[in-house]
Amino acid sequence: MLVGVIATATGISVLFYNEISHTIIFTWLFSVYVLFFIRHLSVQKFRSQAYEAVQVLTWGRIFAFFAFLSGLVWGIASIIFFTPENLQLFNVLTLIIIAMSVGSLAALSSYPFAYYIFALPAMLPIVWRYMNIDEPGYYIFGVLMLVFLFALFSFS
Repeated sequence: MLVGVIATATGISVLFYNEISHTIIFTWLFSVYVLFFIRHLSVQKFRSQAYEAVQVLTWGRIFAFFAFLSGLVWGIASIIFFTPENLQLFNVLTLIIIAMSVGSLAALSSYPFAYYIFALPAMLPIVWRYMNIDEPGYYIFGVLMLVFLFALFSFS
């Protein structure tokens, strides 16, 4: 799953390379890579040791915090990569964030809190963006995305 995040983030950076400041793109991509590296090391450390139930719960909270940071990074993408002059490109980012929210459902639903704190910061900024585009239909799309988010919560 983490490798998929790296590949997807790199692909998004390539897509937006001619649309957004390179400094913004590289800063965002660097944050994705750093978070990936920290999460990867944490998973390795967790798997290498035997833990008591209480320690497993603590690790669950740590992994949930990483899920929150990941959601935050993706939510920030919908703010900094917003391209009002190229909404089609922004729609691609939307599709990717929706796919990540759906895909992470399987990985995080065993601990619903982790899913909630991933999906909310990942999806709410993009919902807000669509609800504030001054073109017919985008407000409705934003509302439908919000309804979809709550549907995902019910699946979790």
